[in-house]
Amino acid sequence: MDFTYYGGVTRIPENSAPRIIGRSFVINAEIVVKDGTAMDGVLVAHGGRHGGYSLYVDKSGRPTFHYNMINDLQYRIVSQVPLTPGMHSVAASFNIDEPKPGSGGTLTLLIDGQETGRGHIEHTHR
Repeated sequence: MDFTYYGGVTRIPENSAPRIIGRSFVINAEIVVKDGTAMDGVLVAHGGRHGGYSLYVDKSGRPTFHYNMINDLQYRIVSQVPLTPGMHSVAASFNIDEPKPGSGGTLTLLIDGQETGRGHIEHTHR
């Protein structure tokens, strides 16, 4: 199942958002980095302070995925490559270990289809 959102969307009700619990998923964002402009900020976030994830560009221009499993279970995967000026496809691909709620999995970051970061998320939400 595919979901497509365009610029300007600020909130999606939980029942209308993709259900990722217990599943593999891919998030893809098409972005433009302008010459001489610092690029940082959130591309997508899902959840809140008690759990969820965010795909964002950090202050050094590197795509980053942060998974908040609650309290001490925080997972952060950072691209080894910063974004350059121009159009880019930034993706976070999560491959679940077992297709069941709570299972961990591997998160891969890609820029323009090339892997730039990878890490394991030990636990996900149930």
